[in-house]
Amino acid sequence: MDKALRPRSTGFGEIEEIEDEVGRQYNRFNNFELVSSSPCDHHYLMETQYLCTKLIHMHRFRKTMEEECRLLEKHIPSSIFVRTYKHRIDLMRAAFFGPPGSDYEHCLFFFDICFPLNYPSVPPNIHYLSYGLDWNPNLRPNGRVCLDLAETWYDHLKQFWPGSNRKQKRDFSVLQLLHAIQNLISCRSGPLEKHNAKAFARACEKITRILRKPPVGFEYFVAGHFRQRAHPVLLKFKEHDYEDEFMIDLFVRMFKVFQRNGAYCKHHLDFLKSRNRSLADGDQY
Repeated sequence: MDKALRPRSTGFGEIEEIEDEVGRQYNRFNNFELVSSSPCDHHYLMETQYLCTKLIHMHRFRKTMEEECRLLEKHIPSSIFVRTYKHRIDLMRAAFFGPPGSDYEHCLFFFDICFPLNYPSVPPNIHYLSYGLDWNPNLRPNGRVCLDLAETWYDHLKQFWPGSNRKQKRDFSVLQLLHAIQNLISCRSGPLEKHNAKAFARACEKITRILRKPPVGFEYFVAGHFRQRAHPVLLKFKEHDYEDEFMIDLFVRMFKVFQRNGAYCKHHLDFLKSRNRSLADGDQY
């Protein structure tokens, strides 16, 4: 693999000895970008309404989405990454960082979005890429996005969406929609705790699954992100001085996951040595 000569700091306590293609592509990964082709794994790729529309409706819809994209490109937060598609302007894919200070702050959250052709009179459809994990009451394993266990996100959104029959209306934009999704990620099913071993273990499991099968179009972003976050994730095991077998096995597993992803992690092996364990133990990636 092509190598650069200069060492580079990741900003999370790690030093990468080389910058390879993953590092270069990650550093060039913009928060917003319009790319040519839509990803083959997008949840709404097979939606046929986009292909069966009269040109007059398509022109209006395209103009609306172009305005939304200009707004996004100018104001998108640094913690959100969005891809839109030149040949499928009704589709969008968004990635979010985990909430700072939480047990899953180093994790990633992905959403597929589909805009109906009568948008913004009708809100977009949203699908959460759950990787089979039950995250919180708002983000379900089947991809459903909810405000709570009883009320769907879509129903809530329609209450104040332009074009609804409600007397009280509020202007919405894609940017506001992304902020609302970010707030959903931050919601928890229970009281806020400084640290929760189960939540941290669930975040580690999600990291493993995302690295195994990153969303199409975000492969370099995923690899580069978790190279940078390997050090703070492994450091959490030492910070909380885990002694139980499950967490020690999880450390071994995450060590191997990050090593295979190209992160330098050998200086974290003192966690195992102090517990009379070795890399021969634990789960396999």
